[in-house]
Amino acid sequence: MPIFSSRNSKIQYSLFGEGEVLIIAFHGYGKDADSYRVWSDSISNAMVLSISLFEHGESVWREEGGLEKQDFKEILEALIQFLNLENKFIVSLGYSIGARYAISLTCLLPHLFKSCILLAPDGFQKVNVVQICARHQWIPRFLIHHPDIVFFILKLLTFIQILPEGVFQFYLQKFNSIPKRARLFTVWLQTAAISFSKTQIQQCFQDYSISTFCILGKEDRIIKPSIQSTVQRIFPEARIRIVNEGHALINPNIGSVVNEFIIELYSHFLVSSK
Repeated sequence: MPIFSSRNSKIQYSLFGEGEVLIIAFHGYGKDADSYRVWSDSISNAMVLSISLFEHGESVWREEGGLEKQDFKEILEALIQFLNLENKFIVSLGYSIGARYAISLTCLLPHLFKSCILLAPDGFQKVNVVQICARHQWIPRFLIHHPDIVFFILKLLTFIQILPEGVFQFYLQKFNSIPKRARLFTVWLQTAAISFSKTQIQQCFQDYSISTFCILGKEDRIIKPSIQSTVQRIFPEARIRIVNEGHALINPNIGSVVNEFIIELYSHFLVSSK
């Protein structure tokens, strides 16, 4: 996959498809930009620019001071300009933790985006682990080297039904070595650094008339469909579809659903712009 470099850092990306619509897509944890290639035959009227999150694939952030909102804005804006895509009809899209990146980029460059598509979006649960670890950074530093305490806390939270069983299983896989724990916490801290508050997100999307389409899996045990009420509260005009899927929404079927939405969205734009 191609690499776009900026100072000491770089972003890995994948670009495929044709059309006047550009989907800027962010994958879930542990994946990379090529994840969306399974949509190659599903997306018929748009280009997809898929971005590997930092610490995924070959994307790395290596500047002093850590990743900040302005850094994220500048490197993505530079990539869009480098590929000569800034004049496209642009839609952001994010899956799981990638939804946080899609929302944040939309808020950082709201004049570029017409819509935001969220697939099993992270960040709408009652317990925001990402923000907790970012505010109290001694917690991740401590937990990296004390896995027994991590597993005890996870089991307790699952037992009292604060943490879904699917999330518990996810953490078990991501906490079974020091490098894995360090990577996960690094991603969480970077994600928190570029994130906006729910109030800021709501205001931005309203001010710029950015439409929202959210897809939730009926059988999802990580991002439960019960977050629908929270999503609807932040995005009152959001279209929400619950599908007969689990958490793994990056598949051809969901690609077809997204394609239908893109066709409808762009058709309305063409009609309204006449």
